[in-house]
Order: sequence, then C-alpha cells, then structure tokens
Amino acid sequence: MRHVDGAPHEPAIQFERDAVAFLTLIVGIGIIAENAKIHEVRIVHLV
Repeated sequence: MRHVDGAPHEPAIQFERDAVAFLTLIVGIGIIAENAKIHEVRIVHLV
C-alpha cells in the first residue's frame, strides 16, 4: 500500500460525484414532472 496524498479519498469523492449527479437527475426529473403537471392543469382549465 502506497500512501499518496488524496488516494484514500478518491473513491469517496467519486461516490459523492455520482450521488450528486444522481440527486441532480432526480431533482431535474421532479421539476420537469411538476412543470408538466402545471401545464396539464392549465391546459385542462383552458379547455
């Protein structure tokens, strides 16, 4: 085992990046879904 600065933390950083990307994706889908619901409601009210 070589001790290189930052090496032990790399997997954790990679996991954090993956988690952030995953959460961002979920939030983005949620926002799009909410916008779609709002648009559907507006369309229904217009009809």
